[in-house]
Amino acid sequence: MDQGVFYFYIFLGCSVLTYVLTRSIVVFSKRWKIMSLQDFRRRKQVQVPQMGGLAIVSTIGIASLFLENSFLMNLLIVASPIVVIGIVDDIYEISARTKMVGQLCSGMIFYHLCTSEAGFLYRLMPNQLMILMGTVFTVLLIVNAFNFIDGVDGLAISYSILSIIGLTFVGQFSLESTIPILGAFVAFGS
Repeated sequence: MDQGVFYFYIFLGCSVLTYVLTRSIVVFSKRWKIMSLQDFRRRKQVQVPQMGGLAIVSTIGIASLFLENSFLMNLLIVASPIVVIGIVDDIYEISARTKMVGQLCSGMIFYHLCTSEAGFLYRLMPNQLMILMGTVFTVLLIVNAFNFIDGVDGLAISYSILSIIGLTFVGQFSLESTIPILGAFVAFGS
């Protein structure tokens, strides 16, 4: 099979799976009254169902197993503390401090799984502690930037799509890793 056709099917499959999962999670969230709170950060003052990100994570997990893609699997491992805390937060509304603990855990997991001696940080920073602190700070910065964007205008998925495409063009992500993520993001945003 032609590689372009294969990527198209992966994109389409991930889009359909995310769409179906998102709609199922919306029904589940409405039935169990897992809805967002109305607050000053939201442009629209209506309650929306929570836990939609679970559809994206589930789709990427299934794609990583189907494609046997270690990058996607590592991405899920890194994101797992944030995902778990996000689900708990959607249901029970937990403190910012607890959320930050999850983000710190994700940053440390990212450091252990994804930094290498050939990487950019090893050339930039002189020792392991500085690399760890830089990695964790970067994860905290990115996660909170997207949370802020999402809370203000709900457009985080658009910025996520642009970020993934940009990282693919500069060579940080392979096309095989990008296609399932884009498929999930596009369906979630629709």
